[in-house]
Amino acid sequence: MKTLQILLVLLAGLTIAGCQDRYRYACQDPANWNSEECKRPQCEASGTCPDQLLGRPVQEESAPAEEPAQTEKCEPTAQGEI
Repeated sequence: MKTLQILLVLLAGLTIAGCQDRYRYACQDPANWNSEECKRPQCEASGTCPDQLLGRPVQEESAPAEEPAQTEKCEPTAQGEI
């Protein structure tokens, strides 16, 4: 019983020690987004461009977020009016 407890503690310790922030592809890491290998056309053929991997457009970290364009508000009309 004592051996099983020691084994479980060691296994848990190894599991926790092995946890790191890793990326499957280099271009998933925001730190690499400006590197040549993560810019088109070099990454396009292999499908490793950041926007391809993340499934959305990538915004630069230093660039401010764009505000949505102003749209006209529609006033409600009475039923039957055109």
